[in-house]
Order: sequence, then structure tokens, then C-alpha cells
Amino acid sequence: MPTEKFTLEQRFFMYDTYVKTESCRDVCRQFRVRFPDVKVPSRETVRQLVLRLRETGSLNARIPKPRRRVLTEQKLDEIGASLERSPNKSLRLVSQEVGVSKSTAHTAAKLLGLKTCRMTVIQELLPHDDSMTSESKSSHHERDWKKVNLYEHEIPKDVNKKDVIYSTGTINIEGINMFYRKVSPPSNIQPSGQSLLLLHGRNFKSETWEKLGTLHLMASLGHLVVAVDLPGYGETTAPYSGDRSKFIASIIQSPLLSGSHPVLISPSMSGEYSVMFVGEHSDLISGYIPVAPVATSSVPQGVLRKIQTPTLIMYGANDNTPMAKEAPKNLGVMPNSQEVVFKNCGHAAYLDEPDLFHKMLYNFMKLLHD
Repeated sequence: MPTEKFTLEQRFFMYDTYVKTESCRDVCRQFRVRFPDVKVPSRETVRQLVLRLRETGSLNARIPKPRRRVLTEQKLDEIGASLERSPNKSLRLVSQEVGVSKSTAHTAAKLLGLKTCRMTVIQELLPHDDSMTSESKSSHHERDWKKVNLYEHEIPKDVNKKDVIYSTGTINIEGINMFYRKVSPPSNIQPSGQSLLLLHGRNFKSETWEKLGTLHLMASLGHLVVAVDLPGYGETTAPYSGDRSKFIASIIQSPLLSGSHPVLISPSMSGEYSVMFVGEHSDLISGYIPVAPVATSSVPQGVLRKIQTPTLIMYGANDNTPMAKEAPKNLGVMPNSQEVVFKNCGHAAYLDEPDLFHKMLYNFMKLLHD
């Protein structure tokens, strides 16, 4: 039976079971128990599904037919270099210089995180203004995120978790009635101005972050924290077949996060949403923490190399899924990324070592604030 006949949940179940048992026969047996009203997949179907994930990093049912790519990584680099040399150059001139259409140049600018606009000179820079601008730029890039110390500071022991402001509800995101948990700092402490958006893996939901203590701890430190149930999971029962990158962008731009630029935490399955989002909308977040996510090959390496967002690529040393190997390989080209390995931990490393995870998250937020 073709894999497109199965839902995303069923495909994830097949893959997860195969990782645990390494037996297509056991996958079929456990599938029959878990989904008694669904026709059991053949062993060949299971093999093809596992092979597809390992080759593409995705469990999407349909693989698009290959087509000629006009916007190659080489063209993307050429367009980026052209705009770096002459930021005021129009896309029409850029497209003529590189040899692509204007619409392709516009798509490239979007992938590179650049926003096109019309320039109007208000006041010409004086010579000393230019030196001040250079100093500002150098100070912005002086931190080496690949080497920052994520263990330097201990979490304060006197944080007030009991007075945080906790709420749940639903909000319409791209036509989906999405469930969320939102936690704000206690009224008697100064808000940090920072925020976090927490996604989840296939077997989890927003409640996982509440039980782990992440929501209340981060809010008690002054941060606004939002955890969501993605479509088809938890209290968000409706499936979503639209643009997943746009879905995350819509969450961030909704009243939930009050127009802030959150740190995006994305374990496992939620990489189907977050990886492409970071490739297209990295300007909407202040930091990115993928935890062995899927779909890390969905964004061209040339795009990832230009993303300046501070990133922690987390995974467990005992994680046997292909995502643990592919995530650091594919996302490690991001210039401000650091690889974080949890010793003696499995796929959901943050659940195996919550105290360590929270300590690193605390230091990461502190570094971003400083």
C-alpha cells in the first residue's frame, strides 16, 4: 500500500517503531494493535518509508517530481554577493547581472532574509558617522556563538514560580483553532522583554513543557513563554496541509507573542514546521534551538550559511535516529550555531536531563539579552 494512504501520525508511528525494533514485521504487528481500523502496511511499505526519511529527512507522503531549478545555490550566492556589494541596487539590475528573472531575484532576497524597499536619502552621512557605524557593526558580530559558555551561570534559586501568570486558550492561526499555554512573569518582577515559543515532538504536546517545568521556570525569570499544540496533536485536533513555515510566522505575529522576537525551541517532528521557517523568516526570531529535528535537508545549505540567528543544535549521544546525525551535519553550517550533545541521553534529550537543559536555556537567554 502506498505511504500516502497513511496519515502523518501513522507514518511517524511506523518509523518510530522501526527505530526501536529494527523489524518491519514488528512494525506491522504493533500497527495492527495501535490502529485496529486501518489496513496494516506491508513490510515493503515500511521499508520504503524508512528509506525515504533517511534520504530526504521528511515523512511527507508525496515526493515532488524533480524539476529544473533556476535558483541554484550558485545563483543564490551570486545574488547575495551582488546585494552585499551594492545594497541600494534594484532587483531588476541584480537579475540582469546574475542572469535570472526579477521574480527569481525577489525569491532569493526573501530566502536570504533581505527585505526590498525604496531608499530615500534624508541626510548624508559624515565621515565620522561612518566610523561609528563600523564600530556598531563590529560589536554586534564580536560574539562567537560556536564557543559561548552555556554552563557559566547557575539558575537563581529564589525565583518565584508560584506567582507567574498562567493561561490557556485557543487562537485562530491560518484557519486552525490552535490550543496554547501562555505563561507571563509575576507582576512583581521586571519583564526581560524576551520570549520563547515552544513546539513539540510527535508523541508530545504543549503539556509536556508544563510538566517538565520549563514554562513556569522561564516565566519566573522574566520571560514571556508560549507553548502550542501543533495541528493534529493534543487539543489542536484539526490537521493542517498548508504552508508550515507561514503557520509558525503567523503564531509569532499573533497577539500571543505581542510582536516580540522569540527564541524558537523545536524538537523532532516539529522540524517539519521550524526548519523551513528559519530558512525563510529568521528575522522574526532572536534564537533557534532545534532538538534532533526532522527535515533539516529541506533548506539549501547556501541559505543556511547566510542565517545569522544564534542557534543551539541539540541531540542526545544515545539517539539512534537519523535526525541526530543529520541535524548537526545540515544545520551546523549556520555561522552562529553551536552543537550541544547530551551525554547518556536519547532522542528527547531535554526530558532525560531537564536540569541541564534548563541551565543551558537560561544561559542562552542571558547571552542574547546581554
